[in-house]
Order: sequence, then structure tokens, then C-alpha cells
Amino acid sequence: MNTPTAFYEQRQRLDMAKKHDILKQKMQRRPDREELVRQHILEDAPGNIDPSLVEKQKQLKRARIADAISDHLCQRPGPLELVRANILHTTEPLEKAVKGESWLLPAVCCWEYC
Repeated sequence: MNTPTAFYEQRQRLDMAKKHDILKQKMQRRPDREELVRQHILEDAPGNIDPSLVEKQKQLKRARIADAISDHLCQRPGPLELVRANILHTTEPLEKAVKGESWLLPAVCCWEYC
């Protein structure tokens, strides 16, 4: 007896079987741990180190990177230096004033950002 309920239930079973097969295939193609570590998706932490030390090591590494970035940003030239070097362009009167070529506007000194 083929009733609409039976068709619906059969359709549900087929959909579930199809989803099960798709998930099974994806699990079989899943990369192993070594591949994920190589791609920097997972971190390679030795198993004999206390997890609290691993966390502290991550924080220290992050702080060192932040300090290095901060140092690089402090050494970066300011906008006036970029205008003088013809890297950054602005209006002509302002460029002349910054480069000291104009008597209408005083030359502006560069200051330290850090």
C-alpha cells in the first residue's frame, strides 16, 4: 500500500542516507593532523609540556610580535616626510610650503610620533 505517508517516510530515509554518505566521504578526505600543522591551521605543541606553559608561551610570542610591529610603526616616516620625498602628494601650495619653496606659508618641522 503506497500512501503519501509511506512515500514521505521513504523520501526521508533516502535523504538521510544521502547525507550520511556525503558526510562519510568528507570524513575520508579529511586531512590528518600533520597536514593541518604544516598548513598552520593547528599548532604543534609537544605533549610533554604543561598546557598552562603552552598558553604562556603563546602570550609571550604574541607580545613579542606586537612589540616588533610597534617598533616598525614608530620608525615609519610621517606625512610631512612623505610629502618632502614626493611619495605623498597634496595641494601645490601646501607641498611648496612643506618643502620650503614658498614664502606664503612657513615651513613646517617634522616631529617624532613615538
